[in-house]
This record gives sequence, C-alpha cells and structure tokens, in this order.
Amino acid sequence: GVVKYIVDELDSFNGQTRDNTHIIITSDHGYLLGEYNRVGKWTLMESTTRVPLSIIPSRKLQSLYPALKVGTKVSSPVDQIDVFPTLLDMAGIPDDYQILGPEDK
Repeated sequence: GVVKYIVDELDSFNGQTRDNTHIIITSDHGYLLGEYNRVGKWTLMESTTRVPLSIIPSRKLQSLYPALKVGTKVSSPVDQIDVFPTLLDMAGIPDDYQILGPEDK
C-alpha cells in the first residue's frame, strides 16, 4: 500500500530520484499506554522492544551490490542506534565522520 505509493511517486519524478533515494521505515516502541498496567518506558517487555525496521536501498546501491536482495528478512536483533551508521555507510560517508556538536556553530 503506502510503501508502493511512495516508490511509485519517486519513480514519477525522474529517473534519478529513485536511483539515489533510500527509503527507511521505522518507529519508536511507544509508551506502554496502559499495557501491562504500566505507563512509561522504564520497563522493557518483549513486545515493547520490537519495532519495525524496513530499509529499501536505492537502485544505485542495489546495482553496486547485486547480492543485496530486496525483501530479505533478518531474524537477528538490530538496534535503532545502528540505523545512523548504516545510513552513513549506504551514503558512502567515511567511518570517521564526526557529528557536529553545539560548540560547532
């Protein structure tokens, strides 16, 4: 549904938009609003630690790595903290990239 719509819209702009666009879909695990008689993030239940994470790589990246199979499901755990370094890697940004801090205005 929605993901196909996004991909179709990217295809409709021009040939290069989808070639150079990665699509990442994820979410937070929420606040346990009343589930397990809890409200807040201080208790981890298995159902609250699982969040969706889908990465649809650009066509360019897919062509560089033919072994990369779209639709592959990974059963090993991943953490949201891994998303940023993965995106840097997908964008070809070096590992020694430093995030700007408040003192770097």
